[in-house]
Amino acid sequence: MKVPTQKKIAREVLILFGSIVLTLLVAIVLWCYSLVINNKIGSKNKIIKTHQNELSNISKVYSDKISKIKTFIGLLKQKEDEHWGSSFTLYLASKEMNVDKAVKKYQADQAINGKLPQSRDTVFYYNCLQPLKNIKLPKGAILTNFPDSDALTVWDCLLKQKENLFYFLPLSFLEEYKIETRNQLFDLIQQYNLNNDELKTAKQIDTLDTQIAQLQKEKNILSVKAINKQDLFRIALTTLIIILIIVYPIRLMYITFRWALKTYRK
Repeated sequence: MKVPTQKKIAREVLILFGSIVLTLLVAIVLWCYSLVINNKIGSKNKIIKTHQNELSNISKVYSDKISKIKTFIGLLKQKEDEHWGSSFTLYLASKEMNVDKAVKKYQADQAINGKLPQSRDTVFYYNCLQPLKNIKLPKGAILTNFPDSDALTVWDCLLKQKENLFYFLPLSFLEEYKIETRNQLFDLIQQYNLNNDELKTAKQIDTLDTQIAQLQKEKNILSVKAINKQDLFRIALTTLIIILIIVYPIRLMYITFRWALKTYRK
């Protein structure tokens, strides 16, 4: 075999070998990048699992009460959505229609259930339910699946109107809990209300929920960037094909140009 031919073959082999090496370098860089991403995902998973275990342990302290509070508020929303009247709305209707017997009965009940509120006080009560206003439920359904923080916000707001709450609650709601007097309502509230330790637990849970949600979001973003074995092989193969497509047509053009130039000079 002539020396020039050997050089040409060696050059082509070198170019092919260089293309493969370059492809391997790209694959190695991507593999290292994938390792870093997967390590970050693993780290996020460990932190999420730690937070979830912590959440599980501390939630036992107050889970029963928060569940009862959610049921209380969920049932209240259902009755409000169904437009069940309260004793106060019936009292106002009786006054408007001059039903003296009913008016006198409600006024007499003040000795048991406290002084009747003013009409303007109803605004405060309905404002308490605003966090749940946009939640739509099928008829007859009770809301139970909503954040603890929303439940506690509504609950705390209602307790600020505790003295008038008996008059504002729908009558069908009171019937569900077999509440006939304001003191019975106070007793129920006392059973459900969170003590200082449980309130601290609620704040911890809210914080952990927020952290878990943020970590999950970050993990999902990283998962999109992660490269599996199939992706790595496909990218490497595509890189090699692109390199060969770029290199050989350019070489072919160069060789053709040189040959044409030599022919022209002759």
